[in-house]
Amino acid sequence: MYLLNKKKNIVKLILLTGLCATYIWGAGSTFCKKYAEEAVGQFYLAKYHHMPGIHPPVWQDDYEAHKKWCELPIIPRIAAENETRKRKIYIDNFFQRSRTGDQSHCLVHKNILPDGSVEIHYSDGVIKTITDRGISIKYPDGRIVRPNGGIQIYTNVQRATMPKEPATLQEKNWLLFHASKLLEVIKAQVQDEQVFQNYINFEDANLSIFEQIEKRSQTIKYLAVP
Repeated sequence: MYLLNKKKNIVKLILLTGLCATYIWGAGSTFCKKYAEEAVGQFYLAKYHHMPGIHPPVWQDDYEAHKKWCELPIIPRIAAENETRKRKIYIDNFFQRSRTGDQSHCLVHKNILPDGSVEIHYSDGVIKTITDRGISIKYPDGRIVRPNGGIQIYTNVQRATMPKEPATLQEKNWLLFHASKLLEVIKAQVQDEQVFQNYINFEDANLSIFEQIEKRSQTIKYLAVP
């Protein structure tokens, strides 16, 4: 009898533990479907209004990715709820700043044109174009202003002689890694696959690894213009 009661108590403990684990850690299929739907909706709302800082994995339109993340056994339901809440707060704050006028001249979009020049679009309709010839600013009324008379924005200095080939295989691999990271920075800056592809098409495929690094670093400088 004692052993029978002990087995019953063990079974109850297992069942209770399982229920608690489900409650705390198992978000559940119905909940995760709703979570994924809300996450995708929040993503499209943010992209429509050109909100900055919208990038995966927190912001994306992949319904299945959101749902599978939510359903992971190691993800507590409260974590998924917090993600929805944080996205909502971010969106609400953006609109609040818009209503109070803080977004009167806010950066909303970065573009790389097929010729490699960079455009910065602002919420008040101003478009700033940056090239190696300088900066031009186009206003909504059609005026185009070139600060400092269109003088180059970067000081001209004597260019260092660029090596033709890396000296060693180790050096070549390091440079290739560095060049790939610069591409990642450009992609993160524009947050648009077509714009990123514009840059890829613009970059001469015959550039040496040193010229690639120089060209990509220059584009990142242009994208960093406030």
